[in-house]
Amino acid sequence: VKGDDEIGELARSFEAMRLAVRAREAEVRRLAYEDDLTQLPNREQFRADLRAAIAQAREQREPCSVLMLDLDRFKHVNDVLGHRFGDRLLRQVALRLTHEGRRSNDIVARLGGDEFAMLLPGADGDIAQGVARRILLGFEKPITLDDHTVDLGAGVGIACCPEHGLDADALMSRAEVAM
Repeated sequence: VKGDDEIGELARSFEAMRLAVRAREAEVRRLAYEDDLTQLPNREQFRADLRAAIAQAREQREPCSVLMLDLDRFKHVNDVLGHRFGDRLLRQVALRLTHEGRRSNDIVARLGGDEFAMLLPGADGDIAQGVARRILLGFEKPITLDDHTVDLGAGVGIACCPEHGLDADALMSRAEVAM
């Protein structure tokens, strides 16, 4: 509305409110499905992505796999170097996981704490094991932050659809047990 009268002013106010509500809703959605520390998908988003991948795998009669990864000695890092350092280290781990080892269509998520997951669409157990090996090789290189060099390891578990289940929660649980 281009008018300068009360109606035009009211219309501009409503438009500003509409845009503000839209921005707040987008932020709420982002916070609900994205890990704030790493900007990776969170557990809820990963579970939704896994459900969609399972449905697609069943429809196309192809496998998909889940990798669960838990960092070794991370609690010790937090205890000795502090939580802010630990947070920065988690960001570096997230970068390493998204750039090393994963294929272009794989999804990396932070489930919480020092636990990460990867969804590997179209990957059978052999492909998943290859990705897991590349990730573990990547962890052989220490991470340097400030004046500290941190040697991290990780435990990795794998579960494959359809062999280990056709349900997102069952696959995640089995990958966690395998870890």
